[in-house]
Amino acid sequence: MTLAQVDAVLKGTGLPVVYHQWRQAGTRGPRPPLPRITYQVKNDNLFYADGVVYASWQAIEAALYTAEKDPALEAAVDTMLQGAEVAYTKTEGWVEDERVYAIIYEFEV
Repeated sequence: MTLAQVDAVLKGTGLPVVYHQWRQAGTRGPRPPLPRITYQVKNDNLFYADGVVYASWQAIEAALYTAEKDPALEAAVDTMLQGAEVAYTKTEGWVEDERVYAIIYEFEV
């Protein structure tokens, strides 16, 4: 799966989606209202064999930001990822400086 395909899967939720972050001012404009999703490559994973890269994949982190805990919306994102055959882990947190909930999905492509 490519980053463009990851973007398309996440946009299938109908939520605003952007790579890495919305800027307060600049080419991407202000952040849209909640809920929204960001995603980014956290790192590249490489598998070496006989001194060369045999295979590579990217570790992706996608964050669903909401004003309140929203199990139905989480389930919709879960369903979208599962439908694309993405194996993921999910954690939850609170972003104090933005005062939002963050559901973090981690997966590899």
